[in-house]
Amino acid sequence: MSHTAQCHQAGLIFTDDSDVTVEHLLDPVKFVLSAFGQQGDVVQVDFDQAAIASQSVLVELQIFDAPEADPDTLRVLSSGPRTHLSDASRQALENPTFWIHVSVCDTSYDDNRHPEASKALLAELVHRLIAETGAPFVQWLDRETVLTSARFQSAFTPISMRDTDVSPLQHPMHPSRAGGGMASSMASTPVRPTLAAAVFPEIQSETGHLDERFDALREELKARRQNTWVGTDPAGVTSRSMASEDELREVFRADLELDEEDDPKRLEHKVAIYTINAAVALVNPPVAGALLAYNVIKGEDFRISTHAMTLSAVFAVVGTGATQAMADTLAWLPLL
Repeated sequence: MSHTAQCHQAGLIFTDDSDVTVEHLLDPVKFVLSAFGQQGDVVQVDFDQAAIASQSVLVELQIFDAPEADPDTLRVLSSGPRTHLSDASRQALENPTFWIHVSVCDTSYDDNRHPEASKALLAELVHRLIAETGAPFVQWLDRETVLTSARFQSAFTPISMRDTDVSPLQHPMHPSRAGGGMASSMASTPVRPTLAAAVFPEIQSETGHLDERFDALREELKARRQNTWVGTDPAGVTSRSMASEDELREVFRADLELDEEDDPKRLEHKVAIYTINAAVALVNPPVAGALLAYNVIKGEDFRISTHAMTLSAVFAVVGTGATQAMADTLAWLPLL
């Protein structure tokens, strides 16, 4: 059976000043490789990139400190309004502090290995690195699929965290490359490296149920739109297959995220903010105008609005001339 070399890539997007180095990521990558029956060896480590090789895959990591360092990111930023992205994901693309690229490339092949094993390995790596780094956003497979880390984590239960009994390793990812000592060790103890290899061959024989499992998963995602990953698996996706890039992308569709305009709490927040703005207008129109501009440009800020209303009332009672200075200060805030 012939195979075509496959490479899959994803990214972790940061919007804060987190301190992450490539050395910090090496142990988590090795841990995930071991869950897939792979022995990871670091073959390259530089200031902002690293490579870890195993029997059948090469994992590469690279940290970009700014979007200008990545031409593909610039292409997405200039590709139009990106209506398929949520507001939060769009903001992550427009204002990242740094971006970690993770790629998994096949280096050797085995007919007994599931064809989507490297993609599943990438998903597991991203899930683990989110837990290690606290990255708030994920770019998955193509550069235009960006979603929150909570959405990504809720899509599946990591192989290394599934609380299930798995029989000893029957179909290693590369049995021809596993030494006798390693094979006997894996068979005698049902540790993490046996899990992935036991799951994937089982999936190959159950492809007829794939649509049913993905439908169940989508229903689970809709019910857990705003929740973080909690380790449950009600959709029965423990043994599902990532049959194609299109189906996997459908699971991670960003448009399943709750639109802010449809969020009742968000609407109540807006009503409260602009009610306060109207109250300020009755007391001090200049301050109200500056406050309205601030809320429109920077987003509705309940704390700033209530402070403005309180100070406007105080200045109105005291009768000082500080109201114009206050209005000028508010007008400058969106520029800071």
